[in-house]
Amino acid sequence: RSIFWFMLAWTVLMLVLCVRSLPETLPVAQRHALHPAALWRNYRAVLGQPKFALLSLVPALNFCAFFVYISAAPSFLVDLLGVSTYGFAWLFVPMISGIMLGAYLSGRLAGRVSGLRTVRIGFTVAAVGVVLNLLISTLLPPFVAWNVVPLFVYTCGSSLIMPTITLLLLDLFPTMRGLTSSLQGFVQFALGGVVAGSIAPLLAHSLTSLALGMAAFAGASFVLWLVYQRRARTTLKEASP
Repeated sequence: RSIFWFMLAWTVLMLVLCVRSLPETLPVAQRHALHPAALWRNYRAVLGQPKFALLSLVPALNFCAFFVYISAAPSFLVDLLGVSTYGFAWLFVPMISGIMLGAYLSGRLAGRVSGLRTVRIGFTVAAVGVVLNLLISTLLPPFVAWNVVPLFVYTCGSSLIMPTITLLLLDLFPTMRGLTSSLQGFVQFALGGVVAGSIAPLLAHSLTSLALGMAAFAGASFVLWLVYQRRARTTLKEASP
């Protein structure tokens, strides 16, 4: 329970700091009213944009590919790999390290490599993680040291993909970036909630089924990215003289 009390205290502290130290920078003329009717029009404008649906699902499905393992962590670590209840760091440290490494590499590539190429690199790295995971889970006996390596690789690729997709999403609605960002987060975590509550328990009975679930989510994310690119190219061609 102390964990939850700490999270509550931290949230209150962050709220106070943000209110006191982060003043509104948007000019008054460009601010949106908090009237329910105005908010509803803005939500409809964002949610009714097909490109938003496509782009928001790309990182959401990519996230769900490794969130399956987070949701099924007790079964994955304790039941399938024989780790004690004190050994959850075996899963979370590699995952977080992969996310941090991918974010660092994304920052280093920014300005040197185009965003679309960075996404391709990210999907390539993620695909390596998916293939490794399938091979190790299928061909090798359970052993925590090599069963968590593919997750490190995958989260690194996933973290390379996220920044560019997020920027593309925000650029769809330049005057409603905050609302767009919050809706993207809602889509991602709502889908993650569905995965945690219904899909992860079905996959948690074996290493192979978890690996297949990860591959399915990653594959769906990549397919939607291809669909978005194709539609974007078609729109550009139609708009050109």
